[in-house]
Formats: sequence, C-alpha cells, structure tokens
Amino acid sequence: MINNMDDTLGKKIQMLRIKRSHTQVELAHRIGETLDTINKIESEKTEPNRYVLEKIQKYFKVKL
Repeated sequence: MINNMDDTLGKKIQMLRIKRSHTQVELAHRIGETLDTINKIESEKTEPNRYVLEKIQKYFKVKL
C-alpha cells in the first residue's frame, strides 16, 4: 500500500469534517475546541492530544 498524505490523521479528520459539510469553525465549536487547534491538526502542524482526539472520535463516531 502506498502511504500518501490522505492517510495522515489530520487529513482523515479533514475528510470527515468535509463529509459532514462543516467548516473548521463549526467543528471547533461542536467539540469545544478552538479554530486554531482544528487548523493545526488538519494542516499537520500538530497532533491532537488524547483528550481532543477522543472528542473528535466521539463526534464523528469513528475510531482513528
């Protein structure tokens, strides 16, 4: 399997968000995080900590 950028955690979260037609602002608001946090995760500038990752997984009902 070829590992490409779409396989990164940030890109998976971005794809889930887009499938729900949410902006980064909407996702941040719905999970109680900041826009800056969502932006940094999706752009691979940082990894979500366990607490944030749990909130994202719970919101999208997925395991990442």
